[in-house]
Amino acid sequence: APAGSLPHGEDVRALDLVTGDLEDTALAAAPTDIDLTPTGDQLLAVLRSTRSLALIPVPEGLGDASAVETIDCSPLQVGSAVITSTGDQAILFTNATNEKALTLVDLATGEKRTAPLRKGVRWLALSPDGRAALVLHSKVPGDPSPWDDFDTALDKRYGFSLVDLDTLFVKLALTDADPGAFAFSPDGEKAFLIVADPAAGLRTVATLDLDNFMVSETTVGSHPVGIGAVVGTGRIYVSQDHALGRISFIDVETGQLRTVTGFQLNGQIIE
Repeated sequence: APAGSLPHGEDVRALDLVTGDLEDTALAAAPTDIDLTPTGDQLLAVLRSTRSLALIPVPEGLGDASAVETIDCSPLQVGSAVITSTGDQAILFTNATNEKALTLVDLATGEKRTAPLRKGVRWLALSPDGRAALVLHSKVPGDPSPWDDFDTALDKRYGFSLVDLDTLFVKLALTDADPGAFAFSPDGEKAFLIVADPAAGLRTVATLDLDNFMVSETTVGSHPVGIGAVVGTGRIYVSQDHALGRISFIDVETGQLRTVTGFQLNGQIIE
């Protein structure tokens, strides 16, 4: 296998972790994202400049340019990919431009489907069961004004969308602050998203029902900075910026909020 630096920016290089051998596979353009399917039998390379997706069978296709299958995604711009947990679909998007769509590719058949969006994409995450996608939207500079047309005003707002990957139904939710950290419940039925702005006194955690796409809000006592699932308890924790230490727990089923304050102060007790 060839060694040294990559001869071309359009290559993707595989390293054998046992032997140290290198294998270069030529692509039609420089990849902007590469991913392996969960089973490790296929490598995906997103080629932004050619608006396409390259599929390489692993390991037999490594080093063989003729084994690369290319799927044309034009006219949509694509630059990044997220693969479903089952490995049967890839969701392609870009956050380099204000492209307002997702491209779903069936990795077995190459079939493509498009989910139109109302705003550009900043990041995308899939629910644990792969049924829904949470899209955090980008915001163009500036604030909406009365002289803006509807789409321009929308571009200047914060927001997120929920996407049903089966029907491609999309629900957009606009927010008063930039959506931040998020967590999915272990059963994949709900997502919890921090929407907070300390300057405005906004301390919201949004609960997103991934079955019916209903959105509800919970306000915590201090500015939320972190969120995650407490495995085996049916609760989501929300850590907060507080001088004495503060953490809240949201019951996934009931939405009940319980808060513990002062654990950092208590941690300083020696005797």
